[in-house]
Parts: sequence; C-alpha cells; structure tokens
Amino acid sequence: MGTAYGLERYDGYDIQPFINNYKNPHKLTHNDIRCFTEDDNYLWVGTVQGINLVDKSTYQITPFPDSVLQTREIRDLTCDQKGNIWAAAGKNLFKCDAHLGILKDTDKRSEHLLRRSQRWTMVPDMERRYIKIQ
Repeated sequence: MGTAYGLERYDGYDIQPFINNYKNPHKLTHNDIRCFTEDDNYLWVGTVQGINLVDKSTYQITPFPDSVLQTREIRDLTCDQKGNIWAAAGKNLFKCDAHLGILKDTDKRSEHLLRRSQRWTMVPDMERRYIKIQ
C-alpha cells in the first residue's frame, strides 16, 4: 500500500514498512507515494521525488537509474503488454526500462495532450496494446 508516509507490504501476518532514510541509499527516495505498477522483476514506485524499484524477490529498493527522473514528481506509472514502463512526470511522458533508464521522452506532437489538464491518467486498453491519456 502506498501512502504519504511510505510504502507498506502485508505478507498475511505482518506489515513491513518501507520508508525514506537519507543515510541509507537502499530506502525510498521519498515517503510520499503517488503511484505504482509492476513488471516481471520489480514493483515500480512513483514518489514526489522520483521512481524507486523494489526487487520482487529480495525487496531491495534502488532508485531509478536515470537522473532525469530522480528528482521529478511521478504522477502515474503503467506497464504495457511488451513490458515497457510508462512514467508521467510534469508535462512529459517517459518510456522506461529498469536497467537502461529512459528509452523515450514525449515528442512535441503529444505535448498538447498533456497541456489540457493538470490531472490526467494513463490507461492501457484491454489487451494492454497502447496507452491512452485521459
């Protein structure tokens, strides 16, 4: 569960909190969780200060490797059918990879979609083929 005070995992018996600690780089970059999604290996956690990757087998947390998104507020995350992660930050939409960083930033043709409203959400279609901006 994502809250303004961190991320919590319930294993059926106990709640395990994941919180920010500036002295430990293997903690969340910020406690204010805005969104999350998952791929085969990671839980992607969007905060007001970047993306954190939680390894689903070890629960180790690492910050997203690309510095462009490390300090940005992440408004939404989603995974398409090809396993690509799409991150919405400010007026930009980023196609991301856990190891390579940003694969694609929005181009000028799609910026008009992001300017219409301060609040918007990315939604995959039923087959998770593409992303629609609402």
